[in-house]
Amino acid sequence: MAPYYVVRLYHGVLNTQGGPRRSPKGEVLNTKREPIPRLYAAGEFGAIYAYMYNLGGNFSEAISSGRLAARSASALEPRE
Repeated sequence: MAPYYVVRLYHGVLNTQGGPRRSPKGEVLNTKREPIPRLYAAGEFGAIYAYMYNLGGNFSEAISSGRLAARSASALEPRE
């Protein structure tokens, strides 16, 4: 049904930057730079180079930050 809307799209690379600050263990930090209990982030979400576009670096950061966050989270005591 009318009305129709059109937008011209061009191919390219899609990428996001930014996100929360993280500790070296992958913990998400609050505004006082203190870890938020049991909250972890990895990959581009809170990238270590959030202020520059580094095409190709995201894969290695996703792997390394994911391993660190998973290692830290799996070391937690289970909740009851």
